[in-house]
Amino acid sequence: RDNEASQPSERLRAMTRAYEYRERLPEAERYRVIGSYRDAAGDPRGSLDAYREALEIDSTDAISLNNSAVAHWELREYAPAVRFTERVAALVPRGWVARSNLVFLQLDRGAPDEARRALENLRTALPDHPARWAAEMNLALSVGMYDSAAVIARLTLGRYQDPGPRRSAIQVLLWTAVVQGRLHDAAQHEGSDLDLLGSLGLAGESLQDQVRLARAEVALGRKAGGAIEQVEQAVGRFAEAQTDPLDRPYLDLAAFYVSAGRPDRAKVWIGAYERNVPAEWRRGAPGKHGHAPGGREFVAG
Repeated sequence: RDNEASQPSERLRAMTRAYEYRERLPEAERYRVIGSYRDAAGDPRGSLDAYREALEIDSTDAISLNNSAVAHWELREYAPAVRFTERVAALVPRGWVARSNLVFLQLDRGAPDEARRALENLRTALPDHPARWAAEMNLALSVGMYDSAAVIARLTLGRYQDPGPRRSAIQVLLWTAVVQGRLHDAAQHEGSDLDLLGSLGLAGESLQDQVRLARAEVALGRKAGGAIEQVEQAVGRFAEAQTDPLDRPYLDLAAFYVSAGRPDRAKVWIGAYERNVPAEWRRGAPGKHGHAPGGREFVAG
């Protein structure tokens, strides 16, 4: 199961249970669990120590190699992140995670030429995989080719029915419209995104997306009052759904209110974050209640 297809509360509780029973696991698996727990708690440096122990037992452990790459990525240590990811790609020639991650890693480090080379390798290995098209879209976005990104997104929607690829395409269309100032189109794409998230039961991610979109619109010149009203309506719908407090995007909300000129409201959400999210899960800050760099713990064979 993809660990981004569940709410943060589910992932955190599952991780906690695995960590509590770690002593019952085989040695290499125990170190992987310790590493994942530390990373989820915002300690990527500590997670690397655990993955190093696992790799001393089995240097071809693709999960520990992949997770080591992601931990280095989170620390913005791009050279080792690339090396570990390339090792996974060599171990799993038909796997999509490492090849896709290489594209995004190179984009994140500001190396578009290297990203293009990584994308070409992904095209060659997996020409029809949705990860290839997601990488195509994001590379186009990163270099300002918004119309090209939108064309690829529409082709993706026509090609795939699975929620993952469809959501990636909808989000590209949404953010392309925002960047180009087409807010009416952005609202339509936002509706499609929210419908998809609702069908998957991901209320927390739905709220997070709405908050991030409102923040982007404020940055592009939308009046703060209208954005605040939109966000507060979304928060109200989330509360009515009686969802788990762990699934609220507290820090995204705080950042939105700062951008909208309401630091008093930002302080309220920071206080709620500190009350409702256990201390061991707060070290990771916003990314631990949203999306980390892609591909953690899943190596497709």
